[in-house]
Amino acid sequence: MVVQAEEMDEDELLISFEFNKALFNKTTIQRMASNFQHWLLEITTKERKRIKDITYLEPAQLRSLIEMGTGNVIQEVEDHRFEDVITRFENKVSTNFNDVAIVHGDDQVTYSELNVRANQVAQRLFLNHVGVEDRIGIFMDRSINMVTAILAIMKVGAAYVPLDPSQPVSRLKHMIEDSQITYCLSNEEGLPKYPSDEGKLLCIEDILKEPEIECTVFDSIKISESDLAYIIYTSGTTGKPKGVMIEHGGLANLCNWHINYYSVDGKDAAVLVSNTSFDASVWEIFPYLTNGNKLLILDYYDLLDVEILSEKMEKEKVTLAFFSTGLLEQLFINDMKFPESIRAILTGGDRLKTIPDRLSFDLYNNYGPTEGTVVATAYKVLPSDDTVIPIGKPILNAEAYVFNSRMKPVPKGQIGELYIGGKGIARGYINNPGKR
Repeated sequence: MVVQAEEMDEDELLISFEFNKALFNKTTIQRMASNFQHWLLEITTKERKRIKDITYLEPAQLRSLIEMGTGNVIQEVEDHRFEDVITRFENKVSTNFNDVAIVHGDDQVTYSELNVRANQVAQRLFLNHVGVEDRIGIFMDRSINMVTAILAIMKVGAAYVPLDPSQPVSRLKHMIEDSQITYCLSNEEGLPKYPSDEGKLLCIEDILKEPEIECTVFDSIKISESDLAYIIYTSGTTGKPKGVMIEHGGLANLCNWHINYYSVDGKDAAVLVSNTSFDASVWEIFPYLTNGNKLLILDYYDLLDVEILSEKMEKEKVTLAFFSTGLLEQLFINDMKFPESIRAILTGGDRLKTIPDRLSFDLYNNYGPTEGTVVATAYKVLPSDDTVIPIGKPILNAEAYVFNSRMKPVPKGQIGELYIGGKGIARGYINNPGKR
């Protein structure tokens, strides 16, 4: 691109842009020219300004960027209007008690059965004096008992800390010590593998057999938006893993957005693919169990064979599924035949590059760090999209802006740093409250 300035009569300056049409379109050049003109007016006024305070975004473009970076806003100001995920789940138990809640291999449970199991485990935790803001570890692979444990922990107002048994012992020990868990729920398979104080271990199979705590009803603790829901640790690629503290307000907001954005109704069925130490598992569990849908749990080995994966999803008539970007692209490469029941595939976690020419379902690209309650932005992929797939616009009650080094919004097409905000932002890092 070449920008030329030519002095004209009567103190006028003619600015011309010469550009390669293969690299820039007319709209982009017009926007750049408008910004350049605004910048010239800013620096030629009599008002004295610091260079860092001079903006090259004209007001109309600035308003457009702010509007584009702000998701729909719905306030739940009064506490009695807030519905946490446990309240929503229990409401669905009342209306969908005989409907299948979870399928895993040859096992399945109805909403009523799942609630009874969760109540039993919650009763044991309550008798062990577990309460609001306590942290309870979960040391087991994805299973019906794992989901039972999550629900039970939340019923007593505590927060769960997922501990993946397949992870290195050093990482597990760090997470256990750093999160200061009160107890850890495990299954029989995990008991001998637990790398810390066995006195804090509770076996979920044993709890479900305890005659003294057989209970079909448990009065769940009232949860507020600011109460802690879970702690998930970062990968630790830049140092020690940090525990991200997510509150119930952010989790409920994620469910609200997901159900509305993806038009989830009672006929939908979904899958749990992600390991619980990956925050996408939160997204795969709660929007569906709080909406009365069926959840199919898939094992790690199911993901290695596209025929088995497709067969299991077809059997349960799965309509919505999340696959991490890397996994989804591998499924595309392996020519997986997605079931006819699938109406939407959600992906995220990396830059989406490989997309088949024709898809029989809608594809959505999502973005969000662990610190933003899983998802911050979402985008429906279009057939016209080329190699660069956008990450979309902010979700409900979220914000996303691109700033320069001086914290000023940058125009469309310019490089900057992405900042996200809104209801989904984490409380902070555990034992490191000042670090964000």
